[in-house]
Amino acid sequence: MRRFLILLAAALSVVPLAPSPVAASPHVPACGAKRTVLVPLGERAYHTAYFSSVGAETGYTDERIRWWQDLTRRHPAGIYLSNHWGTERGSIHIAFPADKVKMFWRHGSLPMIRLMPWSKRWETGADPVFTMQRIVRGDFDERLRGWFDDARNLGIPLMLEFGVEVNGEWFPWNGKWNGGGTTDGYGSDRWPDGPERFRDAYRHVITLARQQHARKITWNFHVDADGWPKRWWNQPKWYYPGDGFIDWLSVSDYGEQVPTGNPARWNPFIEKLGDPGDPSSSYRTVRRLAPDKPFAVMEFGVTEDPDAGDKPAWITQAYDSMRGPGARYDVSLVSYWSEKWTNGNGTLSDLRVQSSPGSLTAYRTAIAGSFFATSPSFGCRA
Repeated sequence: MRRFLILLAAALSVVPLAPSPVAASPHVPACGAKRTVLVPLGERAYHTAYFSSVGAETGYTDERIRWWQDLTRRHPAGIYLSNHWGTERGSIHIAFPADKVKMFWRHGSLPMIRLMPWSKRWETGADPVFTMQRIVRGDFDERLRGWFDDARNLGIPLMLEFGVEVNGEWFPWNGKWNGGGTTDGYGSDRWPDGPERFRDAYRHVITLARQQHARKITWNFHVDADGWPKRWWNQPKWYYPGDGFIDWLSVSDYGEQVPTGNPARWNPFIEKLGDPGDPSSSYRTVRRLAPDKPFAVMEFGVTEDPDAGDKPAWITQAYDSMRGPGARYDVSLVSYWSEKWTNGNGTLSDLRVQSSPGSLTAYRTAIAGSFFATSPSFGCRA
């Protein structure tokens, strides 16, 4: 998600009418020396979501999870969480979120964690601490080994992604801030330095997890459906760590996030992903990286802006394009980003599913039925 402004999320005060039952922890096979990974469900897809109550993307409690289940009338198979490697003051804080992981699992949901290598949140530009070069060099290995030791010892399956939306310059791990399109400053002279540094940094992180025997991790490669800047080197293929490292592919596909009242700015969900039959479409570009790997829409949403467009219709179209046999896109997991924040100019970006009665009804209708699974399933992989 593009974060050019500091996000000030508003906490919600809705109280559920009755407490929701806590789901049983999902079954996890005994994989021994193999890895435990989230497996696709064939004709079905996982229903997951982000619904943190605070702007740091970490605001979850037992009550919050029960509230969400009551609000949406559906249990999430996974819950999305950010894990920031720095504090708001710019210091290093690489810490495994054990309490949140145990909480999600207690509710029967897969912990889905964004590893965010930045020291100053929400600032666009090169990070003064967590450069991709320093990660490759091993400057943070001791802390990262501790993170994966904690993950291994807890023994709960995780879905992790390093450097979300890497093809977006709004994040400091984007190639623009780590060498851009030069080819003579790092690695191969046939590979753009910025993306190559990210690729190697992601490989390095995964290698550390393997060395610490943290085997219950599903690794996700996550790009934006649009991306910026529009340069030859800022393409997913240059960032991709490779099939031997990645288990799932995913994209973010947001509609308008800041209300403008301008219908010309109202982009349908399918616009950025494009025609699945078009080799140059965003959807096909990402799928082509690894055609046999499951594909997820890991983040999507749109603000409430009645003067610009119909949010309930946007939500309905998005889910219709991904749901059931014959759907426009072959998707194995979807995760709506439900958040509200105040922009620097005072406008309100309200992507929440309950931003209006119509939006909530559209969301409830979209996720109802048997197509969306509400519990994760796992398998063993080498």
